[in-house]
Amino acid sequence: MIEKLLAAALVVIAGAWYPVVGGLTVATVLAVALAPVLLSSLRRFRGASGLFLLWLAAIGAGLLLANLAHPESTVLPNVTRDGAFHLLGVTFGVPVVLWARERWSDPAVGLFFGLGMLATAMTDLSPINPWKFTLSVPVAVVVLSIAWLRRSRRLEIAALLAVAGLCAVNDSRSMFGLVLMTAAIVAGQEWRERSRLRRGRGRAKRRGSVLGLFLLVAVLGGGAYQLGQALALEGALGTAAAERSARQIEQSGSMLVGSRPEMGATIALVRERPLGFGLGVLPDGTELRAAKIGMSGLGYDPNNGYVERYMFGRGVEVHSVVGDLWAWSGLVGLLLGVVLLVVVGRGLLGRLVDGTASALIVLLSLRVLWDLLFAPFASTMVFLTLLLGLLLVRREATDPSSEASLRA
Repeated sequence: MIEKLLAAALVVIAGAWYPVVGGLTVATVLAVALAPVLLSSLRRFRGASGLFLLWLAAIGAGLLLANLAHPESTVLPNVTRDGAFHLLGVTFGVPVVLWARERWSDPAVGLFFGLGMLATAMTDLSPINPWKFTLSVPVAVVVLSIAWLRRSRRLEIAALLAVAGLCAVNDSRSMFGLVLMTAAIVAGQEWRERSRLRRGRGRAKRRGSVLGLFLLVAVLGGGAYQLGQALALEGALGTAAAERSARQIEQSGSMLVGSRPEMGATIALVRERPLGFGLGVLPDGTELRAAKIGMSGLGYDPNNGYVERYMFGRGVEVHSVVGDLWAWSGLVGLLLGVVLLVVVGRGLLGRLVDGTASALIVLLSLRVLWDLLFAPFASTMVFLTLLLGLLLVRREATDPSSEASLRA
């Protein structure tokens, strides 16, 4: 009982992500102190040890690149420290989730983590758009974990529609599309499971099922994007969203490209410095100009202070988790980003094939896949920690659809 209470408390604290100093959190301090206990869970989950070591290697590479930076380069020591601590938070946060999963059911772990996220969100609401920038993900994690505990697909779909409605009235375009896509996947999962059972569980048929699901997710993704764009342009997501969407399409020909001009900067920086920068290292004048030219090529005017203040005011921030990892940790960071794409994509498809993907798993997977390409690491690291901890599969589990080993 004491272990269960400790596990629940650690997960809540991990979800809260409460800072001690800079990027160091209470959860990281506790996890490092309890490392001999927590890290024992790594060997009981497939790929967990390798992923843990890769995170550590990324931190080491980022610090090494910062130390090897050209003498004329500007290195911000506090940004180096905070970036390393953020990476360390995910590195040791995942073992916390894994250790808790051995003592609680997966939906209970999700609920504990979500309550920690929500507690922090309520104390630090965004003054601009509280739902979009602060509450949407924590609320979704909590309500979908509760629905998962009830084992009710209908309750999951109802919760998703409620979250989608809140996104629609609060100018949250990307989250709105992801929630709609999740609802469509969850609604069709039981039908796919019955179809899979009729076809049998042979390896060849399983491959066909995986391919079919991959195509289905791709089609649903395209459909959700088109629907979200149409609704935004029609004003269903608010007048501001309609005006912004129309302007982005006019400037770049695509709402996606127009809303993520940092892609142009990333490509330009990779050409200028393919080995990355290092934690806390600022680009020089030549690299800054190249980044701006790359953004201008996408129809964006970079001479508005955004590039200097946000993207390169405190290290490098290219609004992409994979891009950030490359900038901070070079080729090791890029490898980590690619591995994360594979782990999340494969984990989601595997659960969909087996019919065990909860709405929470689907939504977090879709959100993380999106964020790996189009969102900053800082806005993703908390629920990335939860998702990785929930996606990794127990070594002793021969059938992922069986939950006999889960303890309530």
